[in-house]
Amino acid sequence: MIRLILTVAALALCVTLATWIAAHPGSVSISWEQWQIDTSAAALLAVLVIVLIAGRLIWRLIRWALAGPLKMHRHLRERRRIEGQRALTLGLVAVAAGESTAALKHAKAARQALDNTPLTALLSAQAADLAGDDEAAIRHYETMLDQDETALLGRRGLYLAALKSGDRDRALVHAEGAATLNPSAAWVTEALIDLYERKHDWQALDRVLGRARPGDEIDSRVLAEKRALVALSQHHLAERSGDLHEALAASERALADAPDFLPAILAKARALVALGELTKAAKLVERSWAQAAHRDLAAIYAQSLRDLEPLAQVKRFEKLAKLAPDAAASHLALAESARAAALWGEARRHFSQAAELDPLQRSSAYLGLAELEESEHHDPARAHLWREKAAHAPSPAAWCCGVCGSASAHWNPVCDQCGSVGQIAWSAPKLLPAPVQ
Repeated sequence: MIRLILTVAALALCVTLATWIAAHPGSVSISWEQWQIDTSAAALLAVLVIVLIAGRLIWRLIRWALAGPLKMHRHLRERRRIEGQRALTLGLVAVAAGESTAALKHAKAARQALDNTPLTALLSAQAADLAGDDEAAIRHYETMLDQDETALLGRRGLYLAALKSGDRDRALVHAEGAATLNPSAAWVTEALIDLYERKHDWQALDRVLGRARPGDEIDSRVLAEKRALVALSQHHLAERSGDLHEALAASERALADAPDFLPAILAKARALVALGELTKAAKLVERSWAQAAHRDLAAIYAQSLRDLEPLAQVKRFEKLAKLAPDAAASHLALAESARAAALWGEARRHFSQAAELDPLQRSSAYLGLAELEESEHHDPARAHLWREKAAHAPSPAAWCCGVCGSASAHWNPVCDQCGSVGQIAWSAPKLLPAPVQ
């Protein structure tokens, strides 16, 4: 509407100007070298108007001639972009559908149309992965490292490729590289935990667990278990090197993360006994016995009472057994202390009760009864009969690896047979297939 009003106003102005010039005629004379032009003012004005109109038309023609190729280039570029986007979409659909041939074709078309963009690099790498062309996939993932938008994704692709080829050292390099880009990424945390565990690099694993956020990157319960496992590994190293104070400190860190974890309780109690803190060790066992009655804990308790007379030790074990009266470990512990004090009847009664309560403890109970026959009655024949029964009893519980099934005399953070970390638990021995390395 405003444009129409302005156009009408311009026309009215032109008509008014033409009318005024017609009412006031005049003459114009132009002299230039041998040229002489004499005309009226109206004619000169008309020529000027025509020149201006012609000039404008010529300028527009020039602009159109110059802009034509640019517009054509823009049109072709937009067409390539649309074709590239379509190829990307079809390629991603092909990858999701598992169609490797179509994915490779569309990835190539996308690269030709869009050059090496983050999405084309991703599609090309995924298509190569799907087609089983590991070398091509690695090349595409490596090109992704040069762009901030895809560097983390490229690291992940290279990490997975290294795992696929069995090169865990290379996988660790890429996982650590990803950690410099985004240390809070869940897959980065999980990858570093797994790889550092396999290398038994407790110091590096401790750093990763220290910056992990429970709930977002790793479950809080799993995080606490991992931290306890690292602390117990540090405890074992300190214990073997003779640094008993560091061993005690490490066991306390493990208990802080996993208060009911039996290996952590055993570690601290063992460290206290080694440092001569017998009273503290005994109190720790007594506090833990109701929830963690166990053969190894009873052995440590016996060491903490070594300065007492045998009968006094029996009294202490009687109090301990009352904390878990239905546990076979309570009766076995009391039976052993009674046998050491030559209380034969008491020992026999508790060995028999332990055998009734837990089939996995029958072997130990029968062996204890065999020793009683030798100690009390000096009857090797009856002792042999009990040992025969022990041999035919169910396999006794032991510290067994959940991966390879091998049994150990004591709990360890790492299985000596297969190297698995945190897989040893107190259970009946099982025959398991060999672990895949």
